[in-house]
Formats: sequence, C-alpha cells, structure tokens
Amino acid sequence: MSTVYRVFVRLVFVIILGFVVSPMAARRDPCKGMRPCDLGGDFTINEMVRQPPRRVAGMCVSRCFWQAAVTNSCFEPNAIVEIHAPVSARTGKLRRLAAEILVSETKAPALQQFLKASGAAYRLKFTRMTGQDLINLGVPACH
Repeated sequence: MSTVYRVFVRLVFVIILGFVVSPMAARRDPCKGMRPCDLGGDFTINEMVRQPPRRVAGMCVSRCFWQAAVTNSCFEPNAIVEIHAPVSARTGKLRRLAAEILVSETKAPALQQFLKASGAAYRLKFTRMTGQDLINLGVPACH
C-alpha cells in the first residue's frame, strides 16, 4: 500500500469516528455543549450575598442561579437557567429555611413572587427558564 493511501484511509476513519463519538459525548455533557457552564455546588448564604454581581450566560444551574438572584447579576437573554430548592448535601432533603432566606434576598420583586407562587424555590425538581424569562421578571439584562 502506498503512503498516500494509508493516510487517506486513516483520515476517513478519523472522520467516521468523529461522527460516532461526538453525539455520544454531547449526550454525556450535562450542559449540552453550552458554555460557560456552571452546574452549581455547595454554598453558604453569607458567602453568596457578599459576591459581586456577574454576567450570566450559557448554562447556569442551582447555586449559580441563586447567587445571581441575590447579587442582582445580569442575564444574557439566551442563558439557560435551572432552579431547584436548596438541599442538604448530606441528606438530599429540602432546606426550607435556606429557601426562604434566598427568596427574601432575591433582588427583583417580580422574580421573588414567581419563586414563591410557582414553588420553584421549594421543589427538588428543576424549573427551567431562559435568561429572557428572568429579564421579563425584572432581573437586569446584560448590556
């Protein structure tokens, strides 16, 4: 076999492999390719409220949302936000007092009302919203 033929065969193999592996990798990506991607994590409310406002774009989940809501951060309209109640890292159970405090510290009054009325602040199941949805509820839009 010629060197050119071997290089050509390897190139075709790599291209075919890319078409097979890329969709599988995308399915495993919890942010579905959106960047930046903040999947949340543990926090204390005192730490959170002392943070400066920031720009929220891409995927913003859990702690990311709460931190943005209590610091009056701005949202890009196409951001994807997933909200759920604060939970104990040890037990996985709802921390109702933490939810109440976070809602009361949320800067946009219409968003506060939404979080209470919809139950999004108290559910363990995710509530999915866009940055535009939040902007419509009075959070700042990024400029």
